[in-house]
Amino acid sequence: YFENNFIFISMLTKNEMGITLKVYKAILNFEKINFEVFFETNEYWKKYNVFSGGRLEKFKDNKVLFSIGFAKNYDAPQDKNSLLGKIVAIDLDTKKYDIISYGHRNPQGLNYHVGKDIIINTEHGPKGGDEININDLNQKKIKNYGWPISSYGEHYGFKTRDEKHPYYVQAPLYKSHLEHGFIEPHKYFTPSIGISEIIKINPNFFDRNYYLVFGALGNNIEEGDMSIHFLKLDEADKILDHEIFKVNERVRDILKFKEKNMLFLALESTSSIGIIKEFKD
Repeated sequence: YFENNFIFISMLTKNEMGITLKVYKAILNFEKINFEVFFETNEYWKKYNVFSGGRLEKFKDNKVLFSIGFAKNYDAPQDKNSLLGKIVAIDLDTKKYDIISYGHRNPQGLNYHVGKDIIINTEHGPKGGDEININDLNQKKIKNYGWPISSYGEHYGFKTRDEKHPYYVQAPLYKSHLEHGFIEPHKYFTPSIGISEIIKINPNFFDRNYYLVFGALGNNIEEGDMSIHFLKLDEADKILDHEIFKVNERVRDILKFKEKNMLFLALESTSSIGIIKEFKD
């Protein structure tokens, strides 16, 4: 994340307390960059896991959005005294934060739509159940997206539910979110696609009317993994069309270069940068 000549990054670090997630800040310098700690979650876990989130996104009112995964702590996402399983807004001057939403598993993509005042996020589900969530900030309420009580996926190692197993006792993964008082995902993917960053493109970008573009990791291209996905939405955010372009690479990140109608892709399989642009005859 880049703002006013400052670079912000998130990173997992380890000390005598365990593993934690922090945000670092530095002045842009093309010779040497010196980072210092900007924000600390002050929550620790002993064993490394990938459920950390860590996405940063420009927000309103001089704030930055920060996604924090649940770090395999099944009690934390529903506990507002914990930052795990949350999306927060951090003031760039005071470093104070507000919880924007909770009940998240592993938020991987973040996009703030200024015109509509909505936050769109993607997150990894368990075995299946990757989600796209939309948070309408015009509704003055902290939204709860249900993890680990509701999910359209299943625990790894299980094909169906086992109500008596300890995994399902602590995280029942009910299929309906609404019936249990949570926000339903705007779209979910079973099987999962390893959903990653999500961005918004305006009408006529690439001469198309698609609204959202997101990447996919995974390793099964026939299920929509290792691809770029285009979603067309109407003004009410109803999904009108879903088109998939196979890349044959794990797409970790996407950056929009609107002046040139280009998308830059961070391709994880070969540690390379890809470019999508439209060629015209």
